[in-house]
Amino acid sequence: MGTSLVERLTECVGQIEELSQRISRIQAGEIHHQARFGDGPWEDVTAIVLAHYERLLEDYKYFAEDLRRRIDKGES
Repeated sequence: MGTSLVERLTECVGQIEELSQRISRIQAGEIHHQARFGDGPWEDVTAIVLAHYERLLEDYKYFAEDLRRRIDKGES
């Protein structure tokens, strides 16, 4: 049997909370991300990672709203 909508929503809410915490820590300056491309120097990619997390957060929020609507309609 597959995962129920309620279980999927619970997982989704957990992801939203985790991403929100990561975003807050980056915005507070607690976390920085660096990457090295090829043999080049290490570069700060914090802004890129922050933008990625923000997009993921919006996707998860959209997904959670869809799941809530489906649950409210009686789907399981």
